[in-house]
This record gives sequence, C-alpha cells and structure tokens, in this order.
Amino acid sequence: MRGISGTGAATLVTMFGLCVATPATAQLSSLVYVANRQAATVSVIDARTAAVVAPAIAVGNGPSEVIATRDGRFAYVLNHDSDSISVIDGATLAVIKTIALPAGSDVRTATFNIGETELLVAGESVGTIFRINVDTNTLAATPFTIGAMAGHFALNLFGSSGNDLWIGLPDKTLRETVLFDSSINVNSFALPALVNEIAISGNATDVYVSHPGLTTLSRVHVNQLVAMVDVGVVPSHILIDRGKLFVAGGAAHVVRIVDAFTATTLDTIDVGLEATRLAVSADGKTLYVSHGPNDAISAVDLATRVVSTPIGVGDLPGAIATGPPTIVDDGHGTGVTLTPNDDLASLGIVHFLPFAAGGILRAPAGQFSSSPSGNSSQLASGRWR
Repeated sequence: MRGISGTGAATLVTMFGLCVATPATAQLSSLVYVANRQAATVSVIDARTAAVVAPAIAVGNGPSEVIATRDGRFAYVLNHDSDSISVIDGATLAVIKTIALPAGSDVRTATFNIGETELLVAGESVGTIFRINVDTNTLAATPFTIGAMAGHFALNLFGSSGNDLWIGLPDKTLRETVLFDSSINVNSFALPALVNEIAISGNATDVYVSHPGLTTLSRVHVNQLVAMVDVGVVPSHILIDRGKLFVAGGAAHVVRIVDAFTATTLDTIDVGLEATRLAVSADGKTLYVSHGPNDAISAVDLATRVVSTPIGVGDLPGAIATGPPTIVDDGHGTGVTLTPNDDLASLGIVHFLPFAAGGILRAPAGQFSSSPSGNSSQLASGRWR
C-alpha cells in the first residue's frame, strides 16, 4: 500500500492515534476496535502507530462481539449481558445510539447482509436473527427465525443471492438453509458435537465448524461432510480470510494457519500469550490477536510472521473488528490534498474522516472527483464517487 503524499503542507501524521494535516510524510491508517468484556468498554487502536485512542468507549455489559461497516461509518457492539447493541460513530468514536433487544436474547454472533444495508444479529436463546437498518440504526419489526437454542450462524454472501445461511442446531446438526425462510432444508449434516463456531470460505466450497472442548474441526467440502481436521488445540475462535483458515489456540498461545481448500496446516505462530479472538485487517496484511487474561492485543505481520509487542487495552479483551483504510483531516483549513501520483484505486473503500468540522479533501482535476461532505467514498478507476 502506498502512502499518500501531499502538496505543500497538506500531508498526514499521527496525533492522538489519528492522522492530521501537518508537514510530514503522509500515510494511510485504519482503526481497530477491541471489545473489553469485563470492562464494558471498547478500545480503539490506530493500526499504524499501535497507539490506543483514548479514552475507552463505554458500552453495555458483557460486550461479546464488535463488527465495523466496510465504509467506516459505524461499529456495532453486541452487549450480551445487557441485551442491547451499542452503535459507535466511526467519525466521533462515540456511542450515538443503544438499540434495546428482548431480555435473554443471548447475542453473540453478527454479520452484514450482502449489500451491507442490514446488520444481522443472532439471538441464540430465542432463535431469532435481529435485523438492524444500517442507515437509520433501527430495529426491523420482522426478524428472521432460526429455531430456539440454535447455535452460531454464518452467512455465505456468494450463494443464493447472499441468502445462503448456515446454522448450528441443538441436536448437533449443521444446517444449510435460506435466510428468509429457515424451514427450507438445503443440506443437513450430523456432527459429533454441538456447533461452537462456523467459518465459511468463498461460495461455501469449504465450511469449518469448531466444537466445545474438541481439537478437531468438522469440515464440509463441496457439500460433503468429510474427515475432521485436527488442529492440535481447542479453538477459541476460527475465521476464514482470503482462502486461509485462522485458528486461535486459546491457552496454547498459538495461531494455526490452514489452507481452507486442502485442510493442510501452513504455519503455526506462537503469539506468546493466550490467543482469544482474531481479526484480519482490510488489506489482509495484519492479523490481530486478543489476549483476554492479559488485557492486551498483538498485531502479527502475515508476511514476516513477526508478532508485535502486546498493546494494552481494557479488562478481558475479546472480539476485534478492523476498519477500512482511513485518511483523517484536522479540519483546520489546511485539509488533505491529493496529487496526480497518489494511487488509491487499489484500496477499494477508503474512509475520509474529518478530525473536526470543516475537513476538506482536495483532488486534482481530471484525476479524482472528490466528495468531501461524506465520510466515505468508493474508489473506482482512480476516482472518488
């Protein structure tokens, strides 16, 4: 990823964990959100400097999951013990709304639908997928039904127009169904134990399932239940990114990296502390690992396998979410200026974050068309839109 160079004084450095206009070499950064379960807070980290943006954001009790929109507008925090969802504004890093859910909802899992117009949140005990409108941050009146005491769910955004739903049932069955009608049985697979977590590769060519207390993962390969995969540790978290299965080894303080298509172990990284939860950066270059008992997270360079010095966060960190590449302006009139040589087209979505009211994004004529009023822009063929 190339840094962003400016003309004159309009370049970027870091201040309070964010980039602001000043005469220095410009670089993109991104924000990393960490849910601190015991502290009932979310810590925010500047990915470039590994500095915590202070203060921690107070949310509801027992935050079990955090998920950020691809455009950086919002981060959503599932408050398991409070039966609510905290909405964090990606520009102000403050909670702008708390969405109440029915008592005893048992919220642990969330994803976005294919267009990222809705946040889908599983109320596991009540057998409901709650639907949150991302534009209005309101709870839809009609949730989806998945069956009482259903386990974690995963949505395959490449199948059935983004409605291919996989859920774990209380009878140790993994079911493939349809989001808008879970009575439809596309496939069912009898597993040896209850479903803990589900990780899906592109178009569900491979689906991996972790089980409580087991070092083996169930695997569905091309719609067939095949031999279980022994990862040698009891996973505390699994996820698939860019064809690789990442397995957090919990107290074994390792992360296994497995080829999701062949189920072959590619590497084992010793992260030095308990590997609680994982997240991969938007550019796929960095793996973030939370260390729950140690109140810290680490960043792993996936090219070199170098593990950073632990970054202190709040009490009992767990879930992690990463935001998009971010340009931050100080809002004091200098703004951010792009030159014709700035190469942003390969980045996809870039978050433009005014540090204060009045932030300006300037672009040379014929190279970019700027949209400074919005907080995010989609880059296509080198142009803002």
